[in-house]
Amino acid sequence: MEVVIKLGQESFVLEREKVVDLSIAVNTNSRQLSAFHLPSASFEPFKAGSFVGDTRQGAGVNCETVTFCPHGNGTHTECVGHITKKRISVLKVLNGSSTLFPSLLLSVIPQPISSSGDDYDTPHSNDELVISLSSIKNSLEKLLRENDGISSLLKHIKAVIVRTLPNEEEKKRLAQYSGNQPTFFTPKATKFLSEELKVDHLLVDLPSVDRESDEGKLLAHKAFWRFESEEKLTEENVPRGTITELCFIPNQVSDGIYLLDLQVAPFDLDAAPSRPFLYPITKR
Repeated sequence: MEVVIKLGQESFVLEREKVVDLSIAVNTNSRQLSAFHLPSASFEPFKAGSFVGDTRQGAGVNCETVTFCPHGNGTHTECVGHITKKRISVLKVLNGSSTLFPSLLLSVIPQPISSSGDDYDTPHSNDELVISLSSIKNSLEKLLRENDGISSLLKHIKAVIVRTLPNEEEKKRLAQYSGNQPTFFTPKATKFLSEELKVDHLLVDLPSVDRESDEGKLLAHKAFWRFESEEKLTEENVPRGTITELCFIPNQVSDGIYLLDLQVAPFDLDAAPSRPFLYPITKR
């Protein structure tokens, strides 16, 4: 079966057999991802009286109780409810809409905040690494120079996936982010993606788009969602965008245009585990 999508007047064939899974699974390995000092995930057999939900202990079925936090134990997708007093779930934000989005993959080299030209209005060290407005623009300009046909497609893009360089395999399984001040985005960078490129969905291979400790300001989140204040937030104007964090984008996947299938588990929370799939597309 051939799947064809149209971007403007151009038709593209979906390469289903080359799909790439961008997710990091929630697991109980002895050494797990660590972010924001959150506890490791755990899977424990359910116990009730003499019943123990483990076939290795004589039960007829396996039945486990899972304890985890979406924000620190694997790939997750969050909505504006992550930063609001109003309880807004990612399930509600995505309800009734397609999860298939024309997407742009960009590889970006983080730079010291002192040389980025951007501000970040919380205490920080000058050598902390950021994804800045200039680093996003430089990567985008490089991609456009090397690929003539992409420029005309940018207006159709609804999601941007950012891969930070160097892209080491340990991001996928062993990264210990807690207390180590991982790379983060500046508000100018996320504002550019939201307002200039007009994308609704941002996917990153970092534990957060904001600094690990930022006095609760969440500046990059707010810039992406164009969030001004709780008072201005109503049922009618809830941002429909999402941010997906702790992805892993394999090195063999080239920068360019793809079709994203953003699969999000149906949790009625501000964030939920997710499994983004990236499909290469070729011009028909």
